[in-house]
Amino acid sequence: MVKAATAPRARHAVRASIPRPQTFPMTSFHCIQAHSGGRQAGELSLHTHEEGLLFMLTGGLIHVETERQAWCASPGHLGWIAPGVPHRAQWHGVAGGIFLYLHPRHCAPLPAAAATVRLTPLAEALMRRLLALRRGCAASDWAPDSASDATLEAVPGPDAAGGARIAALIELLLGELQDGLPAALPGLPLPRSAALQALAQAFLAAPDSADDLPQWARRARMSASTLQRRFKAETGLSPSHWRQRARLMRAQELLAGGASVTAAAMHVGYGNVSAFIEAFARHFGTTPGQYLQAGATPARHAETGENERRVPDPQP
Repeated sequence: MVKAATAPRARHAVRASIPRPQTFPMTSFHCIQAHSGGRQAGELSLHTHEEGLLFMLTGGLIHVETERQAWCASPGHLGWIAPGVPHRAQWHGVAGGIFLYLHPRHCAPLPAAAATVRLTPLAEALMRRLLALRRGCAASDWAPDSASDATLEAVPGPDAAGGARIAALIELLLGELQDGLPAALPGLPLPRSAALQALAQAFLAAPDSADDLPQWARRARMSASTLQRRFKAETGLSPSHWRQRARLMRAQELLAGGASVTAAAMHVGYGNVSAFIEAFARHFGTTPGQYLQAGATPARHAETGENERRVPDPQP
């Protein structure tokens, strides 16, 4: 049973999921701090909000899924979800961070869907400063709340907002996001048609599946060549590239949740751990071990789309 936190206007108060976030008064911005209360996993059910959402994590990893794509964000990245975009999310590991809700008038220059970019030192400082201003303290005084229970708690700031100073900080922050968009991390594009959506969701539910393209095609009741053509048209990726990206994204979530490199590799269908390490490093630019040590999402995808450096599909 979902239970909301008692703090007023606590948007991220959840135990396992939330039916719909509560609505803030539509002032210039609202900045809150949230954490998972020590829980290693949970989800936010499908919802929308009329504000734009910028967020940075200080721990854990969040998997966000919209109608058209899925992507992951964790420390070291700045996430963006446009106003009115339906989305659901899952967190892995002990998650926490700063969430900034922006009035739609601030959002026009930004993407109309969702994105994640590298978090620059300036963007991090601006997020912390905006939180501090909402809470009436200096930015240097900010520290994560302790995990007191199993609720993802939100800490709203005072009602007073706005002014030239805050407007200037928001403008700087949005500039940092826009500057990072050309190098935005590619998510996992999702098919549009019902047949391919069902196929994609079946694979996401069992990333260790060894089914090849002809088997995929039979499940979708089409020829292998038709599947190849339609999948590429709807996602921009061939089925093999899409499957590899989906496997590595799931492995990223498992590592954030505390799985070992070997366990993550086996779970996503890599019987050869060395092949998994090679694939992970080529895709993300860092090895799984380095990722675990850093406690943050890999800094980049090596390349995107069909230009990704290919590694062999996992061998059972």
